[in-house]
Amino acid sequence: MNCQFYLRKAQTLEQSVVFLEQGSRLNLSLAELAGLLISCSKQKNKDCGVRLYTYLRNVGLETHKSIGNYLVPMLVNVGCIRDARKVFDTLDHKNAWSLASLMSGYITCGKPRQALQLYDEMHSLHLSEHVFVSALKACSKIQDMEKGLAIHLEISRLNILPNVLHVGASLIDMYATCGFLSRAQQIFDQIIFPDIVCWNSLMTGYIEHGLAEEVFECFDLMRAKEIFPDANSLICVLKACRIAGSVHKCEQIHNDIELWGLMERDLEVANTLVDTYAKLGLFLEAKQVLSALSSRDVVSWTVLISAYVDYEFSDGAFECYEQMQKEHIVPDVVTYVCMLKACNNPDALAKGELIHAEIEKLGMFESNLLVGKTLVDMYVKCHLIPRARQVFNRIMVQDVILWTSLIAGYAEHGPSEEALWCFERLQLQGLYPDAVTFVCSLKAAGCIGALDRGQEIHVEAERQGLLECNNVLGNALVDMYAKCGMLSMAQEVFSKLSVQDVVAWNALITGFVEHGPNNTAIMYFDKMQLEGIFPNAATYIWTLKACGDMGNIEKLRGIHAEIDRRGILEADLVVGSTLVDMYGKCGCLSQAVEVFDRLVDKDVLTWNALIAGYVECALYEQAIKRFDQMQDTGISPNAATYVCVLKACGNSGAADKGIELHRQLERHGLVESNLLVGNSLVDMYSKCGSISQACDVFNKLPVRDVISWTTVMSGYAQIGESKTVFCFFNNMLADGIMPNLITFLVLLSACSRTGLYHASKTFFEVMSQEYGIQPTLEHQNSLIDVLNRIGQLDNAISIIREMPFCPNIVVWRSMLGSCQKWGGATFAKGAFDHAVNLDERNAAVYVLMSHACIAKDIAVTNRSHC
Repeated sequence: MNCQFYLRKAQTLEQSVVFLEQGSRLNLSLAELAGLLISCSKQKNKDCGVRLYTYLRNVGLETHKSIGNYLVPMLVNVGCIRDARKVFDTLDHKNAWSLASLMSGYITCGKPRQALQLYDEMHSLHLSEHVFVSALKACSKIQDMEKGLAIHLEISRLNILPNVLHVGASLIDMYATCGFLSRAQQIFDQIIFPDIVCWNSLMTGYIEHGLAEEVFECFDLMRAKEIFPDANSLICVLKACRIAGSVHKCEQIHNDIELWGLMERDLEVANTLVDTYAKLGLFLEAKQVLSALSSRDVVSWTVLISAYVDYEFSDGAFECYEQMQKEHIVPDVVTYVCMLKACNNPDALAKGELIHAEIEKLGMFESNLLVGKTLVDMYVKCHLIPRARQVFNRIMVQDVILWTSLIAGYAEHGPSEEALWCFERLQLQGLYPDAVTFVCSLKAAGCIGALDRGQEIHVEAERQGLLECNNVLGNALVDMYAKCGMLSMAQEVFSKLSVQDVVAWNALITGFVEHGPNNTAIMYFDKMQLEGIFPNAATYIWTLKACGDMGNIEKLRGIHAEIDRRGILEADLVVGSTLVDMYGKCGCLSQAVEVFDRLVDKDVLTWNALIAGYVECALYEQAIKRFDQMQDTGISPNAATYVCVLKACGNSGAADKGIELHRQLERHGLVESNLLVGNSLVDMYSKCGSISQACDVFNKLPVRDVISWTTVMSGYAQIGESKTVFCFFNNMLADGIMPNLITFLVLLSACSRTGLYHASKTFFEVMSQEYGIQPTLEHQNSLIDVLNRIGQLDNAISIIREMPFCPNIVVWRSMLGSCQKWGGATFAKGAFDHAVNLDERNAAVYVLMSHACIAKDIAVTNRSHC
């Protein structure tokens, strides 16, 4: 029984191969072997293909001229591209079909350049239309217009017409992909009877360049010529609907798809329809299409999830994700990437961690770089930077985008030093930062005032030539220099910007508000408007702060009027809150209340601004009432609110309210967790005279800073407990806390109250000699006050004459008070004259002078009676 008998008996390709292997010693015609190779090629059966290849090598037929040119295409189709090339290279009689197949194989496995290299090597071979089609496709893949044009010239030289096979479609595709759409249209117009492939090639070219209307025109013309669209045509026109935002056209195509029954027959078309509706924001329609499908795959769900993420509807994405899992559809890499993007805020962290766990379980982290990058980005956006760093460290290939994501996280959430360290490491790895990397690194440098590092980054960005073409980077440089207080450099960079947009102006204005002078900030505000740049909310916020800091009420009112005209007050709560805050700071409380009442929505910042205004104007009871109103409206106070109200309680002696606030703070755990609140509580009790309670709060603070120590010292100084003040000062130094200007004011005040001149003189000298703190006028006043209290008026006058400051009215009032007590009539007259020159309307000066004169008369009378 011969081999042909076995082959005829075989029902499948696998059986044929088995019979062939079993009867390998029997004679078999070359035509029958070629038939097996063609069958294997069509079925893309790799196992059978490899066994056939092995059989042919064993019998020495792999390079036979009648077999080799069939073997190459088969090996290509079953994915054995290396073996295909090996066989092709050994063939003595290569033909165009095997060449075209091998080129097509290279293109399929992402190696178009090797396909073109093979085309050049085989140029002496008689080239067929199939070879040209593959070569043009390779040119399209790498957008090699020059090579494509040369191939087109060769096609023309051989008189191959564009409408032969798919040559025309390939030419259209090549020109369109390379951006030469008019040339693609010319080729199309030369084809006498363009088929669906040609139409699709032209429409695909238009889609790739975002020309939706041209796609619609092609599609309508194609239908008019009675050419029936295929799946590719419909996918193309649906993509055009997305680009154009055309709901109407999408609905028309949907009707056609339903009419032709393609919804059930072609899942790719159905998925594209879901995707188009979703990308247009029509989620109800997208879900209806999805629900109508008898079978759904991972793409069906992922396109909908992706659209929800794009529209920032994370809940919709999570709902779809849960539903697809219920249907036992396994998510793919794209699904996981989309879901990680949906977890883009701290509230979604728990869900993000669950998805991360699934990714780890499936082993996707190690096998896919995009998953790793998205995980880093997710943890950054959830403000969990240490976790982002852990994921980052596990990624084998750390590219610029990955480093930039981490740098952005550190720049936004801190510590900024880590962002600068990452920037340095990136460069040490031989990577070149891009514009975004520079922007994030400059932000980090600005946040911590790292001027030297900022300047180095500036030099590097300039060396790479990025400043000329990137305005965002230029703005970041202005902002960095402004934040570091290098305002002259910020102005210089600003002046060189090709486009000075509102962001650049804001950076400059902010710098002058933070570092002064405020009037320059206001000058830039006026100048930007003269240049035709409209201020945005951030501009108004910073300029209002400049007005408030300067007490420039007239300008403040002018900006308020401008904000009203543009309707920004109602639209932006932060602007409204800032306006309330600045009116309060300027003492214009009625206007602050008026703005406050106009605001439709009020948050904790708005209430804080109003309460702070009452405190600023010393209307402490009203501040406390507003605090109660705020809580009645359901808005919870934050740390800043409590600090403000505690100040009001302390300054007004409202101890009961202060105790009530203390209880609230204990419930919220803010005394231990927020040092500013803890210090304010100590201050409140001290001012209310409850020094033991102040000390109790102080002792419970887990961390104490110089303000904590100074505040409790101030409380004891107020009741004349100078020894206790000095004891706390020594304990503070033992705790490693350095004193500040206010600490020494408190120490001098304690000395003043108890008449300790020598101690006050020691502290006065120590502050500059040992701690490098230059005494201010207030410190001089305290020292003079000690001398006045103990009657050493001569020494007091000597210090006044020698001090580097012009004495203020406080000094002269203190002198007048001492003259009344100690009878220094000659000093009183001089002190009175100086005080009147400073403020002739100050009633207290005249009262003190009057009392000094009475004291003098009493002293004279007493002496005359002796």
